[in-house]
Amino acid sequence: MASSKRALGRLIVLGWLIGFGGIAGAGAIDTMARHAPSFADAAHRHPYQFKGQIRFLNDWQDRAETISRIMMPTGIAIFFAAVAARVRLRRREADERLQRVLRGGGREEPG
Repeated sequence: MASSKRALGRLIVLGWLIGFGGIAGAGAIDTMARHAPSFADAAHRHPYQFKGQIRFLNDWQDRAETISRIMMPTGIAIFFAAVAARVRLRRREADERLQRVLRGGGREEPG
């Protein structure tokens, strides 16, 4: 059970990091889009809506925007799934402890 808790804890952290990375990436792209041209040219050919205006991103910025758009919901889903599994594991452990106490008829020793 301890290894399950540890694995779920690591998944929670991993999900948080992936989600935060996606948010940070989206923020960086928005910052870059502020200074991007509002017309397409040879280097900036990918349209991106920023604050009600169309700005054009280069290939690298468009790829980073796509990746960050995928990372945000993926990280959030991993985070909440791992949290739910950890809560379920803790509840199951608490129920097992309660059943041991009820079957034994006495107090359970801490530890």
